[in-house]
Amino acid sequence: MKTIPLITLLPFHVGIVLSFFLLPAYAPFDSAQGDTPRAQSDPFDSAHGETLHADDNRIAWVNADQENDMLHIRGMFYNATDTEQTITYKLTTERTGKAGTSRTSQSGEHSVEPAHTVELSRTSVNVAPEDCYTLTLDVFERNTQIATDKILHCSDDDQGEDS
Repeated sequence: MKTIPLITLLPFHVGIVLSFFLLPAYAPFDSAQGDTPRAQSDPFDSAHGETLHADDNRIAWVNADQENDMLHIRGMFYNATDTEQTITYKLTTERTGKAGTSRTSQSGEHSVEPAHTVELSRTSVNVAPEDCYTLTLDVFERNTQIATDKILHCSDDDQGEDS
């Protein structure tokens, strides 16, 4: 079970006080369920190509779980501000393999209450062991990008053939 320190989710001055008193209540988050953001410097999460957060108060991330030949993808957003946020998003999936290339995107608008996590989008794609895929979530507020997360995956066999 991975835990994420509360201090990464709140402004620094508030985080220090709250993390001391409330961290035990927040510690049992299970990031495998996709309900909490990954730490940006997680050394065990090498698939993530880039992560951008305009601030620590609005965080977006992609959660991908593979079950047999299906990859289940969720675009997530956490609003740690004290006001409701109206955001737009675009989740793009691109898969390349022996069967060809497939690209899909989903977009929409959400209003996110303060201190809430929402699932922005959900999709599934067929993947083979030798497939490469890129999953990108971009989040905007009034046409300004405030967060992005990208997962890059390519099997070891494909990476070796390109060398």
